[in-house]
Amino acid sequence: MMNLPKLNTQTVRKNTFVPLNSLREPSDDPPLETSEVQVNDELEVYMPIIEGELPAWWRSKVKKKGDKWLHIDILLPDGSHVSEIVDQGTFRKLSRKQPLTRESVFILKVQCNDERVLELAKDEEIHKNFRDFVGPCLVLPDENEHTLPAFSLDPEVHRKITVIFDTHVEFLKARSQLSADIELLEVFKVIQTELEHKDEIIQNLRQSVDSLSKKLNKQERNNNKICLIIKNLPLSSVKSYVADTIKFLKQYLGVNVI
Repeated sequence: MMNLPKLNTQTVRKNTFVPLNSLREPSDDPPLETSEVQVNDELEVYMPIIEGELPAWWRSKVKKKGDKWLHIDILLPDGSHVSEIVDQGTFRKLSRKQPLTRESVFILKVQCNDERVLELAKDEEIHKNFRDFVGPCLVLPDENEHTLPAFSLDPEVHRKITVIFDTHVEFLKARSQLSADIELLEVFKVIQTELEHKDEIIQNLRQSVDSLSKKLNKQERNNNKICLIIKNLPLSSVKSYVADTIKFLKQYLGVNVI
């Protein structure tokens, strides 16, 4: 499995449209060793250009090299570039195949108005068995058009997709409904548990309220007693009491009272 780096994607935007002729079919060459690469060589690097997106082979130029790594500039279709350090095993020779055309991309779309299915279809792993059967393809949900398009570059793969894609979409719907049912069941379990312990919860709440009320009443009575005592003391006694309190705070607690 390739060790994909995390990219600095501050200058890269999601959902950026690129000309179809800037894309090529992947090279058939195996990954290169670092020793086979020279500075200023152009090659392809396999990575997601935005974290969380699907990885692809991107045209890149070598800036520096180490024993098992390369410092490269990823050359983006809009003329900008992203500098990254990549590990050995993630780069290969530049593809010399012809750029793609509209005729070389096969697309099959299925209408889907269920937001949960579109969300589920974003997970590439959910399509693994489907791809294993039909061959290399990409299922990329379009939330704006509410469709599930399947893309391929091989006419035979496209033929297989047309045969079983409806079945795959039905599988996605069933899987989505199952996930929703499981979530609902978990909610019911929580509600049931709370209902089973309702009396106990109410009793504990009442005890807490009663305990707090008693503490507040006791504190209020103590405050009233202190106020009454101080009120009935001569002024000289009150001054002496305050002075003794300040002395105690300074001597034993290290508190400075002005």
